Amino acid sequence: VSMMITRRLNAMRCRIIGLLLIPVLLLSCKSSSPRFAREVFLNKLVGIDASCIDSVPGVIDRPQIVMLCSIYDCGSCLAKAFEEIEYIQSRIPSCNIQIIGVLSNPSILQERFSYEEYIAFDESDIIRKRLKFAPTPLIIGRDHNSIITWLHCSSSEDNNREVFKSYMSTLQ
Repeated sequence: VSMMITRRLNAMRCRIIGLLLIPVLLLSCKSSSPRFAREVFLNKLVGIDASCIDSVPGVIDRPQIVMLCSIYDCGSCLAKAFEEIEYIQSRIPSCNIQIIGVLSNPSILQERFSYEEYIAFDESDIIRKRLKFAPTPLIIGRDHNSIITWLHCSSSEDNNREVFKSYMSTLQ
């Protein structure tokens, strides 16, 4: 009897673990249909209040664009996100941009990508909680009321500058 109970518990654990992995696989950068799943998820977050960003220690001047990232993100996705941030900064130098590390101290990212500006650290993970644990690296555009106007999850698969041209038109 105890052996049968043990087998059932193990089967139940496997099912639970499987169910927990489904969202990760759908939203990961190497999944077979990541783009559509990510876009649907992110579109649901457009229009919500993201004033929680301003409460993170080190965030100054209510940034228009925020990049959330973690040292646990895919390396090529992080490289793409930093490249996209540099692209925005080069096109709109007056745009207030803030990079915020989540889950771990971002100093490793600062060194790895030779980023000279300050990277804030959301130690409490309040931003990702507010954004329903959206995948990172994530670039967020906000209006003057801190409402999210657009989101972009950087992926090594994305080579489309048109996305940023449309986003940047909202900033100018």
